[in-house]
Amino acid sequence: AQGDGDNRLFVTKIAPFITKEDVAQHFAQFGVTTDVYLPAVPGRPGHKGIAFVSFQDPTAVQLAMGNEPHIINGNEVVVDRAAPRAAKGEAKGEAHLHQPSPPSHSQAQQANNGDRLFVTKVPPTLNRDHLEKYFSQFGELTDCYMP
Repeated sequence: AQGDGDNRLFVTKIAPFITKEDVAQHFAQFGVTTDVYLPAVPGRPGHKGIAFVSFQDPTAVQLAMGNEPHIINGNEVVVDRAAPRAAKGEAKGEAHLHQPSPPSHSQAQQANNGDRLFVTKVPPTLNRDHLEKYFSQFGELTDCYMP
């Protein structure tokens, strides 16, 4: 059976002026979309610069992933497979790392293939070496990418 994450994309680096309709129109070229969700910023107008795009057919995700770069209204966005949603009552796919040393209070979201972490809210004072040192305590690292 196909998992929920098999038919969803996670899109980042969406410029503030790009709308839900713009995102939907762009990804419709790869297949029928069933949902396009741009989370809002609480208490402020606009979105967070990320989106989840769901397709009727999981092959549309593969097609979209194979057709990079993705340019929406002149701006390149970053596209990846979305992690599967947690079942009702389960914890979501993110964990808070509570450590007295960096990167405390960062959020890590496990990627759908189970061998990658997406870390957000990394303070600008931390660099790649800090992250590699911290995460190496959990096992061998194969890569550490910081944009």
